[in-house]
Amino acid sequence: MKQLLLVFSIFLFSHISLAQAPVKFRFQGVARDATGKIIASKSVGIRTTIRQNISADDPDFLAREVHGPITDANGIFNITIGDGIIKDGDMSTISWQDGSYYLQLELDVDGSFNYVNLGVTQMLSVPYALHTKTAEQAVTAKTSDKWIDGAPIIQSGTLGGGKVLDFLGNGVNLLWYPHNAAFRAGSHTGQWTPENLGNYSFAAGQNTLGLGTYSTALGNNTKAQGIASTALGHFANAFGVSSLAAGSSAEANGDASVSIGEATVTKTFAGIALGAYNNVQDNPEGSAKVNAKPTDRIFQIGNGLSSQSLSNAVTILRNGNMGIGHDVLVPTHTLDIGARARIRHSAQSAGIYFDGSEITQDAFVGMKQNDQVGFYLGGMWRLWVDKQGLGYVDSGILQTSDRRLKRNFTSLSESLSKLSALQGYNYYWRDTLKDQTIQTGLIAQEVETLFPELVKTDDKGFKSVNYVGLVPHLIEAVKELHQANNKLEKENKNMSSENSKNSEAIKSLEAKLDQLLLNAASASK
Repeated sequence: MKQLLLVFSIFLFSHISLAQAPVKFRFQGVARDATGKIIASKSVGIRTTIRQNISADDPDFLAREVHGPITDANGIFNITIGDGIIKDGDMSTISWQDGSYYLQLELDVDGSFNYVNLGVTQMLSVPYALHTKTAEQAVTAKTSDKWIDGAPIIQSGTLGGGKVLDFLGNGVNLLWYPHNAAFRAGSHTGQWTPENLGNYSFAAGQNTLGLGTYSTALGNNTKAQGIASTALGHFANAFGVSSLAAGSSAEANGDASVSIGEATVTKTFAGIALGAYNNVQDNPEGSAKVNAKPTDRIFQIGNGLSSQSLSNAVTILRNGNMGIGHDVLVPTHTLDIGARARIRHSAQSAGIYFDGSEITQDAFVGMKQNDQVGFYLGGMWRLWVDKQGLGYVDSGILQTSDRRLKRNFTSLSESLSKLSALQGYNYYWRDTLKDQTIQTGLIAQEVETLFPELVKTDDKGFKSVNYVGLVPHLIEAVKELHQANNKLEKENKNMSSENSKNSEAIKSLEAKLDQLLLNAASASK
């Protein structure tokens, strides 16, 4: 009879006990008769013998048992060595780690117990796997040395049960700790102790710590302390519940917070910090949701350069206020900008629209055209200034002048004489960016000597004149001129009356003189 064809090599039985490994392994083969014909769908007898030498005739062997499998349509049968009817010996006493072992197979095709020797085969992988009998855990015990290539690695346990982890010391380790359902891989300096292995935690790298339940720590010296927290990178620390710290020295303290970058820090619930070296001068009441306050920082972009140069490019508070710039750490408005802003031209002119109470675009402030900026309101440009400094008003200018808004009234004096002392000029601007046409105006220094209240001096020493402030003086000057004119008119009227009287008197004298002359002429005759 031809030998039994082997289909698969021997492999471990699927169940492995922690207390004592069962001495069982599976075997599969194809049964053929003497002519080589497959023995299909039939019960056959298989006798197995475990030997320490290759000789099938040696009367000494370690264990023998028989099996009665039924072949399938292709003649294939499966047996579990260790589950058969024991005839001699005991497989549980075999020290698989002590040397080489051999499996002898014999076949009985008709149930006559006439076994035909099929040969002896050396057992290679299985004895080492069955060495778990002397090791507490086949794939995790410190004394085990083999895993099975291509086979699943399954280690079962109970949370809080099983053997407590011994002190590992320093070194490079791969650790699955069923007691805490925790996994570790990498190098450490003695930190991987039971109290540092959070339940259901995962950590890999160098000196990584997953302290919190459900935590994950990856990289170099990362620490995930909060429940369900994650720390990634280099010296990253995640302390808050469900927090994430990723990068270099990133720190997430608030629950549900995220800190990504270099030395970024979050302190509040659901806070986010990105970038590098963000400002950490905020002092929230706590890191949990119950401590959340409207003034908490919930989003920061750090643009600092070192721990001595902390800075924020953007700061957003929980109340929605946004600050832009390193000086706007507590923004007081929806948009609080700490420096000049720029609005660029695109398909339309640059500017800002303003809504009215009915949420319509009622006003616009921006570029009227390339060299003019102004205010657009009520469907028209109402006020604008060009690049030469000339201002334009659509209707007019009103100044607040209600008596109820003023105090300490005093009358103007000598307005006419002061105005008369002023000199008007035509001139041109020295600044070529200003309008280069002929100008008309006053000299501020000359005005200041007579009307100091109408001249202002800026921080650079340049003076400006309040021309509108001259109007009241012009009014008073006109009144003075009017009074003087009235006086002159009165004096002129009086002089006219006197002149009339004098003229009558002269006429009377002339008449009398004429009469005297007539009388004298008559007498001489």
